[in-house]
Amino acid sequence: MELVNVESIQENSRYTGEITIDGNLLVCGPGLPVTAGTLAALEEWGFTEVQVTGQAIEKPGAEGAAENPVKPAAESAAPLQPEPEQKPAQPSEKEAPPPERTVLPAEKAAEIRIALRQMVDFKDSKSTEKEKQAIVQSIYDKYIEYLDALFSRYDSRKDLQHQELPEMVKILEGVVSSTRRYLLQVQPAALDPQRSYLLNHALRSTVIAMIIGMQMALTSAKLVELGISCILHEIGMIRLPPDLYLSAKKLTDQEKKQLSIHPLLGYNILKESGFSPSILRGVLQHHEKEDGSGYPYRIKGDKISLFAKIISVACTYEAITSARAYKDKESAHKATVELLKNTGNHYDKEVMRALLFSLSLYPIGTYVFLSDGKAAVVVDVNSKDPKRPVVQLLKEKESSGAPKIITTGGDLRVLRALTPDETAGIKKSLEGPR
Repeated sequence: MELVNVESIQENSRYTGEITIDGNLLVCGPGLPVTAGTLAALEEWGFTEVQVTGQAIEKPGAEGAAENPVKPAAESAAPLQPEPEQKPAQPSEKEAPPPERTVLPAEKAAEIRIALRQMVDFKDSKSTEKEKQAIVQSIYDKYIEYLDALFSRYDSRKDLQHQELPEMVKILEGVVSSTRRYLLQVQPAALDPQRSYLLNHALRSTVIAMIIGMQMALTSAKLVELGISCILHEIGMIRLPPDLYLSAKKLTDQEKKQLSIHPLLGYNILKESGFSPSILRGVLQHHEKEDGSGYPYRIKGDKISLFAKIISVACTYEAITSARAYKDKESAHKATVELLKNTGNHYDKEVMRALLFSLSLYPIGTYVFLSDGKAAVVVDVNSKDPKRPVVQLLKEKESSGAPKIITTGGDLRVLRALTPDETAGIKKSLEGPR
């Protein structure tokens, strides 16, 4: 094992062994190119040296040169022939640019491992709330890049390179557990509509599903399976025209029928890739409803897997709180209220209870009006009473200068959530003059 200065590593260079930090944090696997993104991440987080096993591969394909050696002319069975007269090459009017190299999921997984070193700063009590939020936002953005590489690889080559996925979801479990209040307030990555739907929806739904799963006391192994199933629950959409799920117009009956096959498409994609039956059932059944009104098989109640029931609630919650081509986003409070109505008995009651107690009637980030006439923002959940969240009073601080945070209870209660216009006005007043 050799200690190598990061500055000496060139973009797209490869090694026959692994590149690691401290011998245990994998940065790049054997034979994989070290991307510009990986080098930038190492520089950004202050890593000046990495440990390398194996030798540098000087040129792409050099390691395979020995397999098909070129025979010397003297050993060639065929007689040498004079070379034909070469005509001068005619310059083309416009040379085609070289094809863009596809980013591998493994490369983006390596960047997530590096970004996780920020969690040391996150746990530092000296870090401000703004700094902590920025750290969690950065990790979220790295996960979006990983999913983009994962989905793009399948879309272009029908190759779902999911080797790192269980590890990435296991890491996400830890991030959700330790940074939930910040993770629920991240800003979705700014992407084109198609990629935003497939990537932001997948990741945001997974965060919510894992929070619900934790509230329901699922084991770590089950949480990882749930997370994998939720991250991939819409992968079948890749095989459908984007207009079906992005259009602002009302779909025809034929278009609805075509859209309703995406769980089957996703199931088949994952089955071909060897995923477990519990993950497959979560993807296949996530649009089924408790009353049998869902699709594709209109099954009901205990015929629906627990993963599918959780994903159904998480997926719906995320959809309500996100903007789409055909609607504006709603507040997290309104999404919770809409789901709790459970019109038509669509959702499992135990899953709904877990949603309420894990996200609260007034979810994190909701601006509220208190019974003492003050305004506040919800910063955490009260696990004993979802109606009495932990709030930060606006325009008030402790004597130390820290934000003033209290748990509502007794005579102090939340009267209502502020409207979007009221929330926008409060935020503007907090920013002060520009």
